[in-house]
Amino acid sequence: MKAKTTLILAVVFLGLLAVILFVDRKKPEDAAAPEGKLVELASENVERITFDNGTETVTLAKNGSGEWGIVGPIKTPADTIEVSGFLNAFADLPIDRIVEKENADLKKYGIPSRDVTLKLQGTDRPVKISIGAENAVGRTFFAQKEGDPRVVLLPATLKSSLDKTLFDFRRKDDFRFETSNVTRIRLASPDVRWEARKTGGEWFLESPVKALAGEAKITALLETLSGLRAAAFAAETKNPEELKKTGLDRPETTVALSVSGAKEDHVFSFHRGADKTYVLSSESPRIIVPESDPLSELGKKPDEFRENRVAVFHPWEAVKLTVKKEGLSLNLAKGPDGKWMFGAGPKDEADGAKVEAFLGTGRASG
Repeated sequence: MKAKTTLILAVVFLGLLAVILFVDRKKPEDAAAPEGKLVELASENVERITFDNGTETVTLAKNGSGEWGIVGPIKTPADTIEVSGFLNAFADLPIDRIVEKENADLKKYGIPSRDVTLKLQGTDRPVKISIGAENAVGRTFFAQKEGDPRVVLLPATLKSSLDKTLFDFRRKDDFRFETSNVTRIRLASPDVRWEARKTGGEWFLESPVKALAGEAKITALLETLSGLRAAAFAAETKNPEELKKTGLDRPETTVALSVSGAKEDHVFSFHRGADKTYVLSSESPRIIVPESDPLSELGKKPDEFRENRVAVFHPWEAVKLTVKKEGLSLNLAKGPDGKWMFGAGPKDEADGAKVEAFLGTGRASG
């Protein structure tokens, strides 16, 4: 009986093994492991990239400081993150599968429909990858590297890189500046006019009222200006024709910023059109349509920028405290050890937690 059971189990095992081997043989070729690299180079050695996406050709190059910029079809700063992501994708390029080893009919694979060319420092011959059609199976891409007779399939993960446009590569925060260097603000719009100045590290409103300004409120406004990002570039040059077209020949709102060390003010101009807002900066030749409309922040009244706390200080900065109420007078002082002591009569230690809580209440927002 045992021999018969063993024989049956052996037959079942052999049957399962045959099925596994059969299924393994029938695996589609696209499921095979990657077959090496089509391109493998150090991305930091690339000094120039040319990308033809089938509609436009974008050329990027490093400057003397190693920063990426767009040099064709226009000259403008590049988005470093976008360029780095694109470069890394093609500098280390795995082959998903080899389709043909040589003498292939490239038209059959739609090669070339797009091209990527990488120029390395100290070399005359660039690395050029010609991209073809998208393979329906696995959403991979047919491709061939110049000088390599093979037609290969490249990973589907390249799709986002292959869909890049000139706009994607452009730097969108072209108006950015260092907010901490601003020493004066002058804002003018049809309904609002005010001026503020930084003195001794604190912001003060100077007109139409004189008052201490809320540092966080002023900082928020400056960060709104510095953080402007382009949803579109309305014009590359702010010539009279473009200024008139966008309404910026007569801007509705202007903000002039005095910056430490600068001879002239940094001026922002805004005009709200029928369906979009246009912005220009004196520090940039371009006119942009921002991702979010900043005019709501810029339209705040001067009183909204006033400091509304009773007193402005950090509780831990206080070293003496006098409290007078209904004939009662308390004097406290903080010692070198950080402990609060009553100053009159016996040197009794005060409840430090209660003192700190009281100081915090004295500066709370109203």
